[in-house]
Amino acid sequence: FVKSYPEAALHSSCFQAAECIQFPNVIIRRAEKSDLKSLTELARKTFSQTFGHDYSTSALAMRLDRNLKESDIAGAMDNDIFFVAQDEDKLVGFIQFGEPDIVATDNSQELHRIYVDKDYQGQGTGRLLMDVALRHPRLLRAPQIFLVVWEHNLKARKFYGRYGFDVTDNLELVAVSGVDPDVHLAMVRHRRKP
Repeated sequence: FVKSYPEAALHSSCFQAAECIQFPNVIIRRAEKSDLKSLTELARKTFSQTFGHDYSTSALAMRLDRNLKESDIAGAMDNDIFFVAQDEDKLVGFIQFGEPDIVATDNSQELHRIYVDKDYQGQGTGRLLMDVALRHPRLLRAPQIFLVVWEHNLKARKFYGRYGFDVTDNLELVAVSGVDPDVHLAMVRHRRKP
């Protein structure tokens, strides 16, 4: 399920060629338990980079402590599939998918997170993560893939739209500090017929 890129090459440290690519200095590989600490730090950093300006300092701290603790990521790694983007020894992005939280449809999957460090955005890292994930057998078999995106995250909405995700519903999500003042959108991508 790896797409060929002219600049991409298989990385020698990959355990399975189908789960790792390199582009140009970034490799995409399956996350391992040994990535937990770095993955948690990256999740907290990228969430803060993207949404920190919308929270007070205390509300952001509560949000991070409630949803992005190391134990939260560890639990998610037990149930979901993670691919990471790595530049040398530094994790710079990840994608997480698995059973849906927002719907209960047979065999459907949900893209829970795709986070890319701000310094690596606009360089193809998110595209590589998405391409690898969408070629994973779990997502290939899914009749629908869901995700939730903040309505004002126009960059992400455009990105998802390029992959065939369409808005299906508006959601009001409850945050630690109460109801988020903005609407989140549920998006879905239906399996493509051969």
